[in-house]
Amino acid sequence: MLHYTLMPQDSEIGSGHVVNTVPPKWFEQARIATYQPVEQRTGPNAVFGLVRSASYDYLRELWPGIEVEIRTGLHSIGNTSVVFYQEAWQEGQLAVTGKTVVVMIDRDKRIKLAFSPASREYLAGLLIAP
Repeated sequence: MLHYTLMPQDSEIGSGHVVNTVPPKWFEQARIATYQPVEQRTGPNAVFGLVRSASYDYLRELWPGIEVEIRTGLHSIGNTSVVFYQEAWQEGQLAVTGKTVVVMIDRDKRIKLAFSPASREYLAGLLIAP
């Protein structure tokens, strides 16, 4: 899994805890590290990172002033999309989980684009055990 650490910002706090619209933003920031390597391995017209669907489970509150770790891996790899699985941890406790389907497209034709063998190999390194 990839690890991304951050500190909640004052603007992300409401009613004393992190607002529930914030973890999806953090998950996106953590996924960005995977986008460019996939695009580079696929070709010049490849655009990876378009969200098709997303779901989140909130298990506990996240608090200001305490570091948050986002863990990112892949649940599955398809021909033109992947399912990211992500977790937000704070003080050793799992707080939020998320699954996001992300699609690759051709920049010019605006249609789905299949992963190249090199992209699939890179993505396979991010697969996590079920």
